[in-house]
Amino acid sequence: RAFLPLGNWFTPIFQYLVQAVSWVEASSLEDVAYYKEVSAFAEYIKGDPDLALKYPNLLLTGHSLGGGLAMIAGAQQAIPAVGISGPNALISRLTFSPIISKESLDRWTFNVVPDRDPVPRIDDLAQNYQRIQCKSLPSDPVGCHFGVRTLCETLFTCGTKTPFSDGINFGNDRPIPCQCVTDYGYPEPLGEIGGLKFTEYCNQSNQL
Repeated sequence: RAFLPLGNWFTPIFQYLVQAVSWVEASSLEDVAYYKEVSAFAEYIKGDPDLALKYPNLLLTGHSLGGGLAMIAGAQQAIPAVGISGPNALISRLTFSPIISKESLDRWTFNVVPDRDPVPRIDDLAQNYQRIQCKSLPSDPVGCHFGVRTLCETLFTCGTKTPFSDGINFGNDRPIPCQCVTDYGYPEPLGEIGGLKFTEYCNQSNQL
């Protein structure tokens, strides 16, 4: 679409073009159809009365390819699924077995999309997603794909600045990991824990 004149006009038919290509490559694609195993496992848990009782709130999640597999299986099995930097499946949904409806993707899947991360820009996004900032250098787009960096951004944005932080345990509702400060340059949380400043606490933890 980026190289075609008025490329977005072709969006409604792209799903059928991709489906046609998948028929040609059916045998090759079958060898890497890992989503089938994830979907079958989820179906097995749902269909076993004992397991369904033991795990009543089944959720699927994964990072990168794992996030894409989780969203495909979640849409197929009607299970909430969260992808972290996962490839999407809106255009390719007709290539899966069983095929996935747009409504299922919109209802059951959610994708976290860091800025400048190339992987969640594969295929088109379904209805539910969240774009987040990425503090890696512009010259390092691959750095935006790291799951730990995404975790740090999520916890920093949603955890350490919430009104529930008490100023003592640096946002004890969702405390930020030491690695977020030491490796990814996030600001040190304020306050103390056990009488130790954040850096002191991290140094002590590293020594254990």
